[in-house]
Amino acid sequence: MGHLICHRSEYQYVIRPASSALPELPPWVFNPNMLREKKILTRTASGRATVWFFEYQGHRLILRHYWRGGLAARLTKDRFLWLGLHKTRPWVEMETLQNLQTVGMPVPRPVAARVCRDSHPLLYTADIITVEIPAALPLPDFINSDLTDLNKKRVLFKVGVVLARLHAVGAQHTDLNVRNILIDPAENVSVIDWDKGSVCTQGISSVNRNWKTRHRYLAERSLSRLGRSIRKDPHLKDSHQKIYAQILNGYQSINPLTEFDAK
Repeated sequence: MGHLICHRSEYQYVIRPASSALPELPPWVFNPNMLREKKILTRTASGRATVWFFEYQGHRLILRHYWRGGLAARLTKDRFLWLGLHKTRPWVEMETLQNLQTVGMPVPRPVAARVCRDSHPLLYTADIITVEIPAALPLPDFINSDLTDLNKKRVLFKVGVVLARLHAVGAQHTDLNVRNILIDPAENVSVIDWDKGSVCTQGISSVNRNWKTRHRYLAERSLSRLGRSIRKDPHLKDSHQKIYAQILNGYQSINPLTEFDAK
């Protein structure tokens, strides 16, 4: 299980893994304007929100701000209810990423996070920094590149296998969509953006029947969410049935959900 440490300065908390080969980052790296001023910003990417790619002491990193979604975003764009440091979004995400990496899952390596208490004592904002996955592309961009049909089928099958492996260790991704699945030039599959995600840390065999039933339900809902994302994506919608079917072929080659049938 991953361990995190925190440095506090007034109402700002900087979180990082207890053991890391990466250098300790200065506080200013959490400010996109400072990344530009220091000329270490390499590019930005926009999906639902902007993320910033930068290089620090030879390490290629990604800065992401936490934003509200759904109805809550109408009240506040990026402020969250303070329930203690260990319940903040970045702390939970960093723990999840560390735990998934411990069991060999292909997810980003967490580097640091920042939590800033608001002027209101019950609110906070937050950011997280992870290691960039070199030359990786979102699934639609990779599939839309110059690939043979055979290569596309192989990659989609691998996507299904990775998702099955994640569910087999008790992981749940709350926003599984085509932009959160990355493929690198060697066709390695990674799953990113684990905000509000989780993983079972006590071992699947030791959890109770109710947990297994709920895990199965959430896993199936996550796959359905991915299917809807494929149908909506402009690069994939014309072949969405074949694409989703091939991902399910890979998933069912492991078929992790048979372990979670309630008996």
